Amino acid sequence: MTLILTSFGVSIGNSPGYAAQFHASPTVRRGEPLTNTSAGLGTLLDSIDMITRTFGYGLASNDAFHPTSWVYLVRTSNAGSSWALQGALPYLAFHQSGGTVVPIVHFVSRLDGYISSGSATPGALFETSNGGLSWSKITTPGIAPTFIASSSTLAVVSYLCTHPNENTNYCPNELSLYRDGMTSPWRSVLIPRTSNVANRNAQLFASPAPGTFVLSEGDAGGGGQHSRLSLSAVSDWGSIWRHVDDPCASFGSDQLLTFGPRNWLLSCFLGEGMNSGIGNIWRTDNGGVSWSRVLHRHEEATTIVPSGNRRILFGEVGGATGGVTFSTNDGATWSQANINGQGGAPESLATIGGASALDDVVGGQIYRTTNGRTWSALPPLPAAPYRGISICTPRHVKVSLSGKPQKGFEESSLIIFTNQGARNCYLAGPPVAQTLDGDTHAAIGPRGYMGAYGQPRLVVLKGHGGKANAKLWISRTKGWSARTCAAASATGIDIDFGTPSDFVAEFRSPVQVCTGLTGLGIIVNTVQPGSEPHA
Repeated sequence: MTLILTSFGVSIGNSPGYAAQFHASPTVRRGEPLTNTSAGLGTLLDSIDMITRTFGYGLASNDAFHPTSWVYLVRTSNAGSSWALQGALPYLAFHQSGGTVVPIVHFVSRLDGYISSGSATPGALFETSNGGLSWSKITTPGIAPTFIASSSTLAVVSYLCTHPNENTNYCPNELSLYRDGMTSPWRSVLIPRTSNVANRNAQLFASPAPGTFVLSEGDAGGGGQHSRLSLSAVSDWGSIWRHVDDPCASFGSDQLLTFGPRNWLLSCFLGEGMNSGIGNIWRTDNGGVSWSRVLHRHEEATTIVPSGNRRILFGEVGGATGGVTFSTNDGATWSQANINGQGGAPESLATIGGASALDDVVGGQIYRTTNGRTWSALPPLPAAPYRGISICTPRHVKVSLSGKPQKGFEESSLIIFTNQGARNCYLAGPPVAQTLDGDTHAAIGPRGYMGAYGQPRLVVLKGHGGKANAKLWISRTKGWSARTCAAASATGIDIDFGTPSDFVAEFRSPVQVCTGLTGLGIIVNTVQPGSEPHA
């Protein structure tokens, strides 16, 4: 049998969610370690942007899509193994048009960086020159800005719509250029029409050389509908514009990677729903004068990120399945990189040095590679007290496994947490799980997938016997090839909520698990009478 546990969301009856309250920017103790409660219950990392092999930034919030508390800039000095608080983001960076959204972060040096609320209307763009200790709002002629930044120049495209709810497809677009540290453009140019594409909807694609930019305009299509797109190249800081033949004009241009002024890779994808469809990759060695196709029928929507030495293309696969693919021949062929047997919906992929990278998936779990092929899970965020209650630890809470339904539970419970201490403690958020060899406690296979959708669940185990239970899902190893599965005998499981909440439980009898395809996670879904939720 292969041990499969569902994603962990601790719960009891109604989840304890809380309404967002955004007042004055919170005081942040710079350098304080990031924990699982720093940005509220269920704190996780949403995006990562590495500057050097070890130093980089990320964003921390309590929800991967719509945070209900403040969003923070955090930093790492050890390639993602641990994180420290740097400062709170400006309110408008994550709150737009009455809703919240985790912004986009991009640093061009240790001190200079940008955050953007993306395509949210009206959108907001901020810059920092002191590593996020303070932020200045960038003035843009229009709304919904998209940007490309270097160490010396910021280029922004915005829509000159007359009403916030106006369809941006039909608004004129403007290219604005900024010098480093300036919040107002030194030059703004109305983007001319270089083709017969009716819809404008301009997007900055790339900057192949200083003062040179490539833009895409038109209707991106999707859902099986073909696109109507056009590429334009602008040089001499917006003075010279030319039409560029787009081999994906009716297919859906998705991304342009430039490896110099004239050597480009264009990825296009015709979406047919659920992140599936048809993909192509085209290459040009003459700045778009002519193209040759290097890939046809890539079947999943994929964001491509080149390694630091440009010898590997990482493909971050979209959708709930997720995962990472890689190519070492300019995208002509792709191989699946083993993350954890399930992949994980992508948040961001940041390259480190030559061939190393960090992959941040929805739910906050981070994987690291040093060669593009094999990935290992980094430790979860350390645990901290929440609203005066400490997280449960093995010192007082015991874990047992049982294959029979327990009285008082609604479901068959195979993992039972019992608080034998005198004080209440809590469990919350998704842990990572790992099958173990019983004698040595050595890991068997990759660590499990940690999923976190919706508001995190919280359960308090009352002192002197409070209990919580978790469902354990089992799937057969039968049907998997020996190469894919490589079955091994596991005699226990590690359940890690973050230091110091790390439990080890023994199986009553050995369980056959796949070492090449292990998807692990846990869900605590009911609690015995006597425990209660902590709002």
